[in-house]
Amino acid sequence: MDDQMQLGTCKKIAVDSQSWIARRGGKALGAFIELDNNSSMDKKGNPDSSIRIGRIPLSTQMEEIAAAVKYQEQGTSYIVTLDLRCGPQYSSTKRRITVEFFHTFSHQELSDPFSLGESGGPSIKFELELNEEWRNVSVLLNFEELRPSLVLRLRINDFLDPNPRSGDWIEFRNVNVKSCSSQLRISSLLSSSPNVEQEIITPYVRVIKRKSAECLTTFSPVDFPPYKYNTFDLFAGIAYSRVFISDPTNSWYNDGIPGLGTSIAETLEEMKKIHDFLGPKHLTTFGASMGGYGAVLFGTYLNAGTIVAFNPELRLGVDGERNTGFMGAKKHSIPDLYARVLEHTGKKFLFFSSQDRFDKLHMEEARFKLGTNVSLYSISSGHQIKSILNDYHWLSHLIEKKSLNAAYLNTNIEKL
Repeated sequence: MDDQMQLGTCKKIAVDSQSWIARRGGKALGAFIELDNNSSMDKKGNPDSSIRIGRIPLSTQMEEIAAAVKYQEQGTSYIVTLDLRCGPQYSSTKRRITVEFFHTFSHQELSDPFSLGESGGPSIKFELELNEEWRNVSVLLNFEELRPSLVLRLRINDFLDPNPRSGDWIEFRNVNVKSCSSQLRISSLLSSSPNVEQEIITPYVRVIKRKSAECLTTFSPVDFPPYKYNTFDLFAGIAYSRVFISDPTNSWYNDGIPGLGTSIAETLEEMKKIHDFLGPKHLTTFGASMGGYGAVLFGTYLNAGTIVAFNPELRLGVDGERNTGFMGAKKHSIPDLYARVLEHTGKKFLFFSSQDRFDKLHMEEARFKLGTNVSLYSISSGHQIKSILNDYHWLSHLIEKKSLNAAYLNTNIEKL
């Protein structure tokens, strides 16, 4: 370990015999960098080296403390895989880590990756939750233009330990990158080891495998941006395996999802592979608006133990309603979910806004067609129910207990 590294210096380290350069933050005073050559061997018998880049907390001025640069990997779509963990040591506390990938060709940017900003080339950014246990992460990166270099930048979002030397660090190993097809299927990235805690990140699908008998699969509403994941923050405190799915075409999940398939049938088959890999004893599907339709659609096909849906349109193709506003006259693969809901034997919690005329019509139709087959609730609100969906107190109780009572119910919600 070099405690006296001067401002702006870096160490060049080859990771897995690839042309990666590891650096610390150019303005992070008191940062340190370590190379561990004594760890296990890789599949080819070479040292499975790791790099730990950290800070001496009392003197550090910047949060950016780690970066790695990959040269001359041609393509616009990449799969990057690596193992990550973070300190302080002997702490099970989950830390929020910001991961950024920049696609660039500027030599100045490569020599100082911490100067990269919005003008530094196309970038993709997301957050991870890590502790000192290794987590295997696979990321599908889709860029619109060809550039020769890829920069990985890591940042600890929250500092825990104020004591020098024992505190904050990020460690990474087994960094690999290769060009790939943007149509890559998620199942091809699943680990063959059942005990690996793995995370797979693509523009519209994210899979987090944890040591849990529960899985929560969330479907996003319309216009959800790539590499953003609905309820990722809201349910961060629930230690389930997680799956996040968005429909970039706003087709109510009828036309498939990039990474899963081009139809409901292909998407369902891929989702079955993912959930088999996660191995939950209980699956909960969750969504609102278009995501509510997705939660009901795939929840019934996957035999979810619990379905939670807010303002789902269980019948598509009605003139003037939201789905036709986005889909127009396009033919729906499954326009009516009522039969599927009646056949489903698990728990179903459906919530409808009483102050929106379309949601109210769907609520009345659900009361008539579904009767006691589901738990129906009325929300005193318009279609946009952010305050309801941000109320962790009652939603976490619903997700974890699979039931609701008056003590936990949000004051704007009434059971029908």
